[in-house]
Amino acid sequence: MKYVMDTSAFTSVRKNAAQTKKYIRELAKFMLEDKRNKYYIPKTVWHELEILLRNKCLSEKCISELGEALMLKQPSRMELLIPAQFVNDYVNELRVRINKGLKEAEKLVLMKSGGINRPDDEVIREVREKYRTLMRQGMLDSEEDLDVLLLAKELSGTVVANDEGIEKWADKWGVHYIRADRFCGHVKREA
Repeated sequence: MKYVMDTSAFTSVRKNAAQTKKYIRELAKFMLEDKRNKYYIPKTVWHELEILLRNKCLSEKCISELGEALMLKQPSRMELLIPAQFVNDYVNELRVRINKGLKEAEKLVLMKSGGINRPDDEVIREVREKYRTLMRQGMLDSEEDLDVLLLAKELSGTVVANDEGIEKWADKWGVHYIRADRFCGHVKREA
């Protein structure tokens, strides 16, 4: 079996930093020892993950072991064909979300500013957070997310992630998907 890993497969499964570090170490060890399956990660995602792991103070040894367990491969962007309906659906959903986000931001700024000409930092922060949630949740919102889907499609692999946007678009495109929090149990049952 071929698995294509997203950053969220490593960073969103456990609640706190200590649990996350332990989970990543155990997952790296498991993947290194697993001879039945192959684990891929797009280079764009690996670069993102590497930065996150260093910020979480994971040892260079652990990061190196994880790098050994994962096969770095970018999708063949110039060779893959994407159905026009997939692109059409994405563009339409993006437009709807942009309009919803702008309307929500406008309402919030007007409500919070109370007639003041310039909203304060707290209002701006709240607007940004609400807008970001409306725009990004459930969407493909990065090159990395798209690369995970494209690589899984190219390899006929299964995406491993905890990402609503990737899951939603994997379903639309017929790409296998497994939630990261169920992944280890699933692979161990296969063995």
